[in-house]
Amino acid sequence: MRSRALGASFLLGSVFLLVFVLGLPRTRPAAAADLVTWDQEGDFASLLTRAHKAKKLVFVDFYATWCGPCKLMDREVYTDSAAAAAANRLVNRKIDAERGEGVPLATRYAIHYYPTLLVLDETGKERARQTGYVPPARFARFVDDARTGRGTAAEIEARIAHGEDTVDNRIALANKAIDTRDFKTARAQVLAVVGRDTTAGHGRAADLWLALLRAEGPAGDPAATIADAAAFRAGFAVHPGRFEALAIEAGAHAARAEKDSAVALYRLLRDGQPGDAKALAGFARFCAAQATALDEAPAAGQKAVSLSHEKDADALDALADVYAARREFDHAVDTAQRALDLNPGDGARRGRLETFEEQAVQALHAPSTGGAR
Repeated sequence: MRSRALGASFLLGSVFLLVFVLGLPRTRPAAAADLVTWDQEGDFASLLTRAHKAKKLVFVDFYATWCGPCKLMDREVYTDSAAAAAANRLVNRKIDAERGEGVPLATRYAIHYYPTLLVLDETGKERARQTGYVPPARFARFVDDARTGRGTAAEIEARIAHGEDTVDNRIALANKAIDTRDFKTARAQVLAVVGRDTTAGHGRAADLWLALLRAEGPAGDPAATIADAAAFRAGFAVHPGRFEALAIEAGAHAARAEKDSAVALYRLLRDGQPGDAKALAGFARFCAAQATALDEAPAAGQKAVSLSHEKDADALDALADVYAARREFDHAVDTAQRALDLNPGDGARRGRLETFEEQAVQALHAPSTGGAR
């Protein structure tokens, strides 16, 4: 009797459990059509071959494993149905820019920021570029515009050729060329805008020229950057952007190991902004990194710290670097400690402090090197 009661109870409980489970609201897993389909098979050349056979463009997401915005793209964009529908009209590939084949490809396509999103034709030629996180709706527009040719460099060139030769279109074409690292085209458009910009102080042309300089800076052709920055400074001698151009030009000289030219420009930057803590700290940091003008660097670093009322850790870092370059390790340790005290949880600054402490100990047991250089 008891076993029949237990069996009935078990059966009744199972029925209730089944009814409860069936009654729960169910979430539908994302359908395959709602996700970007990635073609990760073979090398990049084989991907282009498949795109050519399919008569499709190629979308590439250059990412890094540590990149937060890249992970946000994965979570919010590539699972969005509209964004995925746009992408799946192309052949898609994700490429880790810091591993394997991604390293030379990142160099080939001048990848300096993550994520960088490219649309390429089937030969690998770049048609469109976006950097950073792009929300789903804007991502879909970016891909569709590149696929259909709307707003591309070729489309803007066609408009100019057919009578719409306006400053706005020239600026748009220059910006497209900058995005795709076509600096020759960008430079030509910048010069065209300079000749036709009627705004006060040729402000639109100056802003466009600065955009070109910022893009050129890390792109690997310091000679072109130097020429463009010098031309900007000559043409816009009183524009506030001249100091930014000076810094870019100095950095390009440093990239060519032209210390004397670089430090001369950094002096102009320092002297042109005597009350600017960042300019003074930049001069000090450059001198420390290049081991040059170390007799001038401490005063610049100390003034930067003073102007910021010892509340700017970056200025303190620059001064600590100067002291270390001069082998004045006790001062470097003290200054690095003051920088760390502003943010005691900063692991990078703690590591710098420990490095200076080790160098100070080593210096005590090393023969004299003759003091500061």
